[in-house]
Amino acid sequence: MDTSNSGALIPVGGPVQFQKCSKRSEDPFNSVDEANGIINWASEEDTEERAAGDRRINIAKASQGFAYVNGDGSKRSDYILPHHTVIDGELAHSFMGSLRSLGALAAGKVDIPERHRAEVRSHLLSEMNVFNDDEANGDLETEIERSRLRVAVAKLSQ
Repeated sequence: MDTSNSGALIPVGGPVQFQKCSKRSEDPFNSVDEANGIINWASEEDTEERAAGDRRINIAKASQGFAYVNGDGSKRSDYILPHHTVIDGELAHSFMGSLRSLGALAAGKVDIPERHRAEVRSHLLSEMNVFNDDEANGDLETEIERSRLRVAVAKLSQ
């Protein structure tokens, strides 16, 4: 797999910085499918210099959908804790993806060095707070739904 790291949000490997997206999703989340979707979204089209079917992955773009990149990002397995989805060609925050990633991190189900865990946790909590943002949600969200989100974030913060 050919990779590009121009304009990377991360040094080679490590926690990915939180960035706010314009879209959000509360739909079901399949980690494998969503991770593959993010990698496909970050793939650049074939050029004459590369053989047909040869994908070039933009590391900076791909990393945006994950909380941590282990290594140089040259392998799909380098991307850990997918928590975004792709909607209409744009990256979107996923409530279920963020919740699952926080749970996997808290349960020790991911191989992230201890020195990076707090930063990854902070990133994922920022993802959850996107769904708590009254300004972004407007009148669509009831008080009960806001309370449910606050409780879920508070439990994962402990």
